[in-house]
Amino acid sequence: MLALKKEIEQEMSDVELPASTTSGNGTSVIVLKSGFATKEGLLWKTWRRRWFVLRTILPMEVRAVEGQIKPTHVLMYYSTEKEAVIGEKPSGIVYLSKGHTTVSKTSRSGRECLQIQTSGCDRIYFVQPEEDKEEWLSVLNTLS
Repeated sequence: MLALKKEIEQEMSDVELPASTTSGNGTSVIVLKSGFATKEGLLWKTWRRRWFVLRTILPMEVRAVEGQIKPTHVLMYYSTEKEAVIGEKPSGIVYLSKGHTTVSKTSRSGRECLQIQTSGCDRIYFVQPEEDKEEWLSVLNTLS
């Protein structure tokens, strides 16, 4: 398991890995990025500020496809940063498949945003300042 974690960290060498934890069931979780962003609602097109945490999850029993690691990447969001820190249930989860795309896009309201396209649907996020948006874009694109 330790070798597997090192291999993931090596693949993501240009990404700062602030935290790595192991849960009671042996699942290893690596936090790749976290921070505030404003998300557009899926049904009602209102904007809500949320705390986002991008995680890579390595299960206890490593899933291997042709000898390669297949971690699960998830983008979880919470109403507040405190909810994430104390381990509350997230308000939402976006599963990032290998085929997801992340692009910079101008929203209907004229904001420069990130658009994450997954097999499920497209989601729009507004991140300020511009440097943070570029960091999120870079980290998300390393996972696709």
